[in-house]
Amino acid sequence: MIGYDKVAIPGEKATPEEVNAFYTKLGRPEKPEGYGIKDPDGVQINAELKTGFLSKAHELGLSAKQAQGLFGWYNEFGGNFAKQAEGQALASQEAAVKELKTEFGNAFNERMGLASQAVDWAVENIKGAEQFKEFLDSSRLGDHPVMVRLFAKIGEMLSEDGQLKGGGSGGGNAGAMTPDEAKARLTEFNANVDKMKAYQDSSHPNHKLVKEERARLYGFAYPEPAA
Repeated sequence: MIGYDKVAIPGEKATPEEVNAFYTKLGRPEKPEGYGIKDPDGVQINAELKTGFLSKAHELGLSAKQAQGLFGWYNEFGGNFAKQAEGQALASQEAAVKELKTEFGNAFNERMGLASQAVDWAVENIKGAEQFKEFLDSSRLGDHPVMVRLFAKIGEMLSEDGQLKGGGSGGGNAGAMTPDEAKARLTEFNANVDKMKAYQDSSHPNHKLVKEERARLYGFAYPEPAA
């Protein structure tokens, strides 16, 4: 053991000064700021979190090497967790879009436009709606199918009342129908004796008109499968 730098371990009755001297001997810096810990490249650590970590590390007597190693592990773990969470969020968003495309069919763009315009209308006309919109964005609840359906319906009602700019089409297919709506209209069409007579008689003066109407309804009722 000759030549080794020996350190006496403080006993139960050791004074704070003796404990501090022990930690210093093991490599703890004099102050929390002395750990020399830097933020990872391209990442800015929360200042309050970093200050708290350094203070606690110093209180527990961690050496500079120990504190740096622990801080590095925490950042790597947190980064991987954040990437995993982001991946799950994107997967959920893609699943929601696919669900809505299946439900709305060729009316997808129109209904999404209505939902967006309904939120904008609320921000302009309802006190506190701006905070609600921020909450929807930050929590990603704005991507949830239930919320989209709700605001699309609100947008549809506002559009019928003429309260949405541009008629509420949102750049989509104005007057578009969901598959369920179109199937209901097809049932009505097929039950209409006059329309069916014109549809089946190519010489009827209204044949072309009702044929186009039915083709349009059929296109909405049975759209291409959602990608």
